[in-house]
Amino acid sequence: MPLKRSPELAANAVLELMYIYIDRIEFYAPGKAPVITGSAYPFSSHPIPNRFYAFPIQLTTQEQFFYLRIQSEDALTVPLAIWQADQFIADSQKDYMLQFLYYGGVLALALYNLLLYFSLKDRTYLYYSLYTISLGLGMLAGNGLGKQLIWQDFPDWNRVSQSTLLSVCGVFAAVFTQRYLQTHVQAPKTHIFINFLILGFGLIAG
Repeated sequence: MPLKRSPELAANAVLELMYIYIDRIEFYAPGKAPVITGSAYPFSSHPIPNRFYAFPIQLTTQEQFFYLRIQSEDALTVPLAIWQADQFIADSQKDYMLQFLYYGGVLALALYNLLLYFSLKDRTYLYYSLYTISLGLGMLAGNGLGKQLIWQDFPDWNRVSQSTLLSVCGVFAAVFTQRYLQTHVQAPKTHIFINFLILGFGLIAG
């Protein structure tokens, strides 16, 4: 891709690829060694510590060519954005602030129900807490924060983590539904159907 900057803009810029499930990304900038990263590589391969793939670049007023070579077993989705470096930092800070506020709420909900379980000894609260935790972890896996914050050096797990964790979430959601609605008494046929759902989610997770 040919890139250049306007004379009034700073030279420091960032090329951001906002999709985490790409197995291998090779980035070539003029006069620089290639940068190789992707979902099949540990988080330390990210040139900028960010949940997406962000590459620092130096733009000049003369047109330069930058190249990306991308390989993936999944669908090739390549949404690109170019930022001024200071704008990228400011936007990333806002993004992470909103992400952590959201996951803080999820964690508070999980801990609240866990405390209710220990206090009341009612397993309904335990299942809801486990559902909330697995849902939160599944969402962390899906938006790149799981790889950045928890399993940085386990790229193989990262590639299957979202489907695994959301399947576990489905198991706990189904078990919670059974217990909360007392389906074994109120709706025996529905109870049996939910048992099949639990088995299916368990097989997918496995």
